[in-house]
Amino acid sequence: MNWEVLTKSFEYAKRLARSNGMQVHGHMATNGVLSYEKRQWIANHFCGVNVSIDGLPDVQNIQRPMHSGRQSSDDVFETVRFFDNVQFRYGIRMTVTALSVERLPQSIAYLLENTHPTHIQVEPMYLLGRGKDIGMAVEPLAFVQAFMEARSMARQCNVDMFYSAARMDVLTNRFCQSCGEGFNLTPQGLVSSCYEVPGPEFEFADEFIFGRYKNDSQRFEFDEEKLMRLRDRSIEHIAWCEKCFCKWHCAGDCVYKTRHRSVELDFAGDPRCEITRLLTLQQILEKIGQNGGKVWAEGYITEALRRIAAQYSNNLLNAGEA
Repeated sequence: MNWEVLTKSFEYAKRLARSNGMQVHGHMATNGVLSYEKRQWIANHFCGVNVSIDGLPDVQNIQRPMHSGRQSSDDVFETVRFFDNVQFRYGIRMTVTALSVERLPQSIAYLLENTHPTHIQVEPMYLLGRGKDIGMAVEPLAFVQAFMEARSMARQCNVDMFYSAARMDVLTNRFCQSCGEGFNLTPQGLVSSCYEVPGPEFEFADEFIFGRYKNDSQRFEFDEEKLMRLRDRSIEHIAWCEKCFCKWHCAGDCVYKTRHRSVELDFAGDPRCEITRLLTLQQILEKIGQNGGKVWAEGYITEALRRIAAQYSNNLLNAGEA
């Protein structure tokens, strides 16, 4: 949105990194409506991008029109074709609504035929912001059924298609770095743990913005209490998730989005939970099938699993001694 700041900031970061024997890797998310010059700069300077495309051209035009009302699909697919021609890495981010869920397999087939992404991330429309009261929420079972059909097509083309909260191969107690580990600097010099909260005018900004840069001292100042509250946002402290079999994988899902589904700061459940459970269960069943019917197979025991197994054994031992 401010091209000069973007390009000059990145060039400055590269110069500073070189003088300190370091490297800078640039990535961005974009709606894909870019001039030829901007596409070229991105391909020459960044390592990759995520492009927001919602599928078939008519789906894209309905769900992501220009601010003026003009259709966006021609511009977006022209950008993607440029990236393909110069062999630049990009992923696709799709939003599924009640309007487009039945056409998800058809949309994925179209993208696989006409684009060459490294991955496709598919998410149901979030019930916040512009999507809160428009009546386009996706029924969870309909999303899962369409997702599974579409993913089989992506697999045949060796394209990774995923939904962010169903990740059986991830073992963690925090969904992402917004739980007190993220350091996102805003143009105003504020430090936010979550890049979805880039300014004080955003909802719940007071919870996620925990520091600021002080020009007079040329140092950062942090609110340590706020930072500790962010770091306490782990799966062990989310009562709603206590008995969920997915909890060590999804880890309570996106912190900022679930904050909108909380009552007095406590997460109170979300339709995404049903999607996450169904897709994680499917991943477990697939893994069992790949292992010849075994739940646990040699070679799949990762270091993280070893640590959890060891901790579990120690807990049993301590309980026995008590």
